Amino acid sequence: MKNSSNGRQISTNFINLPSKRELPEYYHVISQPIDFNRIRKNLKNRKYDTINSLERDIHLLCQNAQTFNREDSEIYRDSKILLGVWKTLKASAVNEDVSELEPQPGPSGISKYNNA
Repeated sequence: MKNSSNGRQISTNFINLPSKRELPEYYHVISQPIDFNRIRKNLKNRKYDTINSLERDIHLLCQNAQTFNREDSEIYRDSKILLGVWKTLKASAVNEDVSELEPQPGPSGISKYNNA
């Protein structure tokens, strides 16, 4: 995901966790480290049974960034943007699911539900 104002890829810092050797203090502060690679692996392995379970890890990812980094840091601001993007995507997905349940006209003009 790119920042629209300067074209910078804002998700880069969230793809991989920091190295334990290069940033050991991260692992002293953050008790449940997670990155996008772990989330992608969990998706691939069907570890998320609901959108809310996926959302917990997205929130954890952003919360970790906000806990470890200063409010005026780029990564802290990026975590806020990512969380906003997640909320938009989730709302869009929920709206699509709801619209699939709206009555649709059947062949005889009688309303029926899409998922019926």
